[in-house]
Amino acid sequence: MALEISKRVRDTVRARLGHGTLGWQAAQGAIATGYSVPPIALDLGPGSKQFVEGYLTPSQMEDTTAFRYPLFCLYTAAAKQTNEESGRLWSGVVSIRLEIHFSWRKGNALRDYETTLDAVEAALAQIFEARTWPEAYAEPLAYGSDLEVTRRPLQLAGDNWRQTLSASLSFGVSTN
Repeated sequence: MALEISKRVRDTVRARLGHGTLGWQAAQGAIATGYSVPPIALDLGPGSKQFVEGYLTPSQMEDTTAFRYPLFCLYTAAAKQTNEESGRLWSGVVSIRLEIHFSWRKGNALRDYETTLDAVEAALAQIFEARTWPEAYAEPLAYGSDLEVTRRPLQLAGDNWRQTLSASLSFGVSTN
């Protein structure tokens, strides 16, 4: 078997997002209702126009690829060998980022952009911090339970308002 470090972590995050009862659709749908905002569907399937693995911005995508908002981008931000576990080819930390790019037509400006992002933040916390998914982080992964969610400023981009919410997670990985 090939050595998998960052790929294994991204695969785990994608599986967690796509889980039928504990993933994005279930968590964000329930939380959105509580926040009185529309739920946000996420298509993780092959050929999705909404989910990509890579560090991309909507501006980069607009000229090259058909996509739709919100745009979810999953990528490895860093991988650092720390030799936490001796005798392993790789024993270190992998930092993953999930960026969610939102867009609203400027003619349909909202009075409250924050509550939608609050609901997304709460859904991410429920998905990644809840200990209710037993097979979530199998060997050789150990989740750092250190979800950090940041928001970039709302910006006017052409005919749309855009905002990005970024979630950072780190995993310990020890493998041969």
